[in-house]
Order: sequence, then structure tokens, then C-alpha cells
Amino acid sequence: MAWGVDLIGTLLAIGLGICAAIAWTRYKKVLPPVLFFSETAFLKKIPPTLKVRWQHAPEFLLWGVIALLFLALMDPYLLVSRSKAPEENEQISAPASGTPPPVEGIAIYLALDQSGSMEEEIKARDSTGRLYKTSKINLLKSITEKFIKGDPTTGLEGLQNDMIGMITFARTPQVVSPLTLDHDELLRHLKELDIMRIKDQDGTSIGYAIYKTANLIVSTRHFAEELISEGKPAYTIQNSVIILITDGFQELNPLDYGNKLRTMPVEAAAKFAADHGIRVYIVNVEPSFASNDYEASRKLMMRVTKMTGGLFFLATESQNLEEILKTIEQLEKSALPSPEGGGSYSLLGGQPPGQLEKWHLAPYLLSIAAFAFILSIIAECLWLRKVP
Repeated sequence: MAWGVDLIGTLLAIGLGICAAIAWTRYKKVLPPVLFFSETAFLKKIPPTLKVRWQHAPEFLLWGVIALLFLALMDPYLLVSRSKAPEENEQISAPASGTPPPVEGIAIYLALDQSGSMEEEIKARDSTGRLYKTSKINLLKSITEKFIKGDPTTGLEGLQNDMIGMITFARTPQVVSPLTLDHDELLRHLKELDIMRIKDQDGTSIGYAIYKTANLIVSTRHFAEELISEGKPAYTIQNSVIILITDGFQELNPLDYGNKLRTMPVEAAAKFAADHGIRVYIVNVEPSFASNDYEASRKLMMRVTKMTGGLFFLATESQNLEEILKTIEQLEKSALPSPEGGGSYSLLGGQPPGQLEKWHLAPYLLSIAAFAFILSIIAECLWLRKVP
């Protein structure tokens, strides 16, 4: 079991704590309210009652509330291994009973376009050849789900034994999930995926998305090499793949002009990926991209994918998905650290990837703080009233 806190929340809590300390020192300089009495010496001989002994309890409770709020702001959490048994009919990615766990796979990052244009409706073709209308974002989600889970109707076996990460991009790329074997969690994120509805954050930064994703893979390799040098088991990536699904070509946000990263050309990003042995596959879900009007853009996509050893696809039909997956399946697999014989999945703290769960403590702290605050108000108003 491990624990941690949110860095930004911690810094904010420290800042507010300093402000509270300054306010308290100023408050202490204010004279408290007094009640004049002719003689108080005889009062000292009277033994204190229970109310007198507990007269400062509401104040202590309020200070406790403030402390709990600061702790909740830090968002502390525990990393624990999952102990929950799968419920009836629950989909799990673990191998069937009697079969060994996966021991090799490929590192695959899915880079998914969520720009505003992905909301447009198009005609797509299903596995039976029937045309139907759907939005491009829904087609992207359908394609990605088939990539991960497989599709028996088209013979797709899916990526059950592969480490998969997910990135979405519009104006800038955002990491949804690092490499993991918890494909159910990826599918949950995929189900929640929507287009970018904030105008200032819209765009199609394909170059930046490829470059950032490739950097993540390079960083993972470096981390694994450090673990290996320390004699610890790690996921050594033999082959890594980026599958980028979009509806067009690079379209930069005007606010980013002059920013080298956000305006990175697709060719430059592809060269970086190629230099680090990362194959890039680009899948376009826009049917009109096959017309002569987009010939120059198609040739660019074909050129940059070929540069990395990948391929470019117009994936409006299911057979293209099968072709992509069959190509990926021919790549050399990477050995996964086995939990047997003293090994462990070291990249995730000694637990199999996807089997660690983050328990946030903030809701519990807030509940205790609310209870303490209510208790303080009740005590001060009903039992420990003061005059003045």
C-alpha cells in the first residue's frame, strides 16, 4: 500500500494556512468581550462544572474543521490493490481460469481527435456492408472500441495482451491514460469522450499530438531502463505504436502561432517518432478525404507514416481495422514481467498493471469536518452558551 497527495492542492493548502495564521495573530490582538463584576475572588473557590470544563470545545472543533478542510484540499489518497471480486456478468480482461497470464505484448498509444469538426455526421459502412449515418466522433469511438476489444464479426482478436495508453487532442493533446493492461478502464474513458466544446481550445494539432505521445513512450522506456539497471523487473518495450485517429489534417488554433510545440509540423513530429523507433499509423474517418481535393493532404499523411514504418488508412469500413491489427500483430512482442518467481510489474509499484486502485480520502475528511462543524454549532447554541 502506498499513499500520496495532490501537489497543486498541497501548495494551495499551505498558502491558505499561512493566510489563516496571519489572520489569527491579528485576531488575538483584539480584546475579547468582558463583563464587569464587583468581586471575583470567591468565584475561584467554586469547583468548575462540566460546562466550564468543556467551554472551549466548540472553538477546538472549529479549528479541527479548518484543519480537515486543509487536508481535504491536499487530496490525499491511498494506492491499494483491488480485492473486489468481479460481479456477475462483469467484463474483465484477465485470462480464463487455467490459462497463464499474458507474458508479452506491444506498447500502443491511441491518439484520438476530439476537435469540433468531429461532431459532423457522415455515412459509414458496417461489417455487413450496410451504409448508415453517424457522427465522426461516434465512428472514432466505435473504431477504437473494436481496436481494444476485438470484433468477432470481422475476425478482429483485439489487443488483450498489449499495453495501451490513450491521448485526446484538439488544440493541445491531453493524456487520458498512460500505458495499462486495464482495458475496461480505457473503454470507460472512451465512452465519456466528447468533442471540444470550448472555442478557444479547438483545433487539430496532429504534429503536437504525435510528438507528445512519442515523448511519453520514450520516457517510459527510460524509466524501465532505470529499473533494469537497479536489478528490478520492468516492461522492456521492443516495439511501440501510435494509432492516431482523426477526420482531416493539421489545423492550428490562431492563438498558438509562434509557439514551436503547438505548431509543430507533422513531418517534424514523425521524424522524432521515427528516430526513436516508434511506428505511427494514421486512420482518417472523413469519407471526403478520399477525393482529389485532399490529394496533397493524403500524400503528406502517407509520407509521414511511411517515414516511421507505419501506414495511412481511410477507415470507413471494418476491413481496414482488420488490416491494421494484422499488421500490428506481426510486430515483435515485448516481454511482460511475470509476477511468478519473485517478479513483479514494477512500473506500477509491484502490482499488475491496471490492478492498483486509488482511494481518495477527501470525501471522508469533508464528511468528518461537516459533522464537527454541526456539533460545534449545536454545542455552542444549546449547551455551552456564553455571556457575553
